Amino acid sequence: MKNLLSVTVIISQTNYRYDTISVVAMLLESGATSIMQDESKHNIRFLLPIDKPLSEIEAALGRLHVETISIEIDNSAPVDESNDYDFIAIGSGSASFAAAIRAREAGLSVAIIEKDVVGGTCVNVGCIPSKALLRASEQIQEKRLSSNGAFRVQFEINQMIKNKDELVNSLRRSKYLDLAKDYGFDIIYGHASFVAKDKIEVGDRVLGAKYFLIATGASPYIPPIPGLFSTSYLTSTTALNTKSIPNRLCIVGAGSIGLELGQLFMNLGSQVTFIEAGEQIAPQEEAEISAILKDTLISQGATIYTSAQITRVNAKGSSRSIELTSQMDKVTIAFDKILIATTRKPNTNRLGLEKAGVEVTKDGAIVVNHLLQTTNPQIYSAGDVIGGPQFVYVAAYEGALAVDNCVLASNRSLDLTALPRVTFTNPPISGVGLRESEAKILGLDTITTILPLDQIPRSLVNGQTHGAIKLVADKSTRKLLGANIISEGAGDVIQAASLAIKYNISIDDLASSFHPYLTMAESLKLACQSFTKDVTKLSCCAS
Repeated sequence: MKNLLSVTVIISQTNYRYDTISVVAMLLESGATSIMQDESKHNIRFLLPIDKPLSEIEAALGRLHVETISIEIDNSAPVDESNDYDFIAIGSGSASFAAAIRAREAGLSVAIIEKDVVGGTCVNVGCIPSKALLRASEQIQEKRLSSNGAFRVQFEINQMIKNKDELVNSLRRSKYLDLAKDYGFDIIYGHASFVAKDKIEVGDRVLGAKYFLIATGASPYIPPIPGLFSTSYLTSTTALNTKSIPNRLCIVGAGSIGLELGQLFMNLGSQVTFIEAGEQIAPQEEAEISAILKDTLISQGATIYTSAQITRVNAKGSSRSIELTSQMDKVTIAFDKILIATTRKPNTNRLGLEKAGVEVTKDGAIVVNHLLQTTNPQIYSAGDVIGGPQFVYVAAYEGALAVDNCVLASNRSLDLTALPRVTFTNPPISGVGLRESEAKILGLDTITTILPLDQIPRSLVNGQTHGAIKLVADKSTRKLLGANIISEGAGDVIQAASLAIKYNISIDDLASSFHPYLTMAESLKLACQSFTKDVTKLSCCAS
């Protein structure tokens, strides 16, 4: 127990849309702990050391343009630091919020613990900001290409970042912060660490709960490349805030993150070099789809090295270079900036997991069973921290599933069989289900088809025929097992394939169903028809 003041700041309703992040940062710097915002009562509650003058807090709030009605002290006696909830989620991304909503719907008292900014990776430093910048860069590239070199396209990177930040702040408010008020759960700011199997410490406060969810996400992993730390490298997080466009950019890693960021900087005028340790870029896609993407990126000006091993990074004065071997050849590449986009590591450090009896893998991912239960039966885990597919929609699904299993005893198993994926390159690529090689490993007898885009009417109309759709089906049952697409609209088309896999729809059913003419959706029907027919010999919409 420590001598703390329990303080409540009542905020004017006319001034309630203040900058939450700035206020929380100020309070943390002032020594406040256990910060909780209750939007339904228009107040902020926190614990403050007894020797900290309240006048300093009031003055700091004024500098942040926060109009206060009153600052109330509940008591100056030692504060009871126990505060029990039915359900506590650590982390404030999509997994935690989906879990909190489901738990509140079940009537539980809920708290979310966040040590930094509410919203997690997707809204703050992932999907939303990257796609906002990517779309802006695509518009710039479209204008550049349409001019056919007749004029120079200019853009203001600072304005692009400002627009991105405004969108992020808006969505963080509407899709996260406002929901705490709507559903009635607490957000407590501070670092959480387990001190027992059923208790966590947040600042000077110990909280107990019947159930916990660990959903702390993942962060960029920086490989131990000799010489790398002597350079000012970028990550997938810092790249989204850079205000200078490098002339020459090396990207280490050509998975989804590296490819999307590479496309972004290519659109903005950088000469981009991709360095991939695997045999192909987009390693989780079919080889044929990866090859088409590689050809497309090279035609757009990219340089690509696969089966590449970096030996060192050199930095001398303003000169930067990277040494590597690729396909047995030694190569030295000069660059202005290097971006690390390899893998992401689970955020499990300093959580006190050993005190809670929660085991992790050698890579730091939390070990869970098919119900998302950890080795402590009271604690569940979801999202990137468990080391599975790192998609925001997977995290949200897992967060809700964890609550269904721990609170409602649903006994529902995690099922990612029909999980679709999209990489937002130009053109985008998408996939779902099994690749041909994966089906063979499982001993399945399969049939496959690859339909080029020049056989799809919508692609012909658009003048975008460099791409394909590949399907994998079970030879005996003719059920669709997998799909991989590279085309405009690939991310939209893949959803129909995902549903077909989930509900055991055959390629014959898909081939005989209605698909609107002159849409990319028709590509799935045509690809299914190509298993048994030469679609080049069919009239429009013929079966």
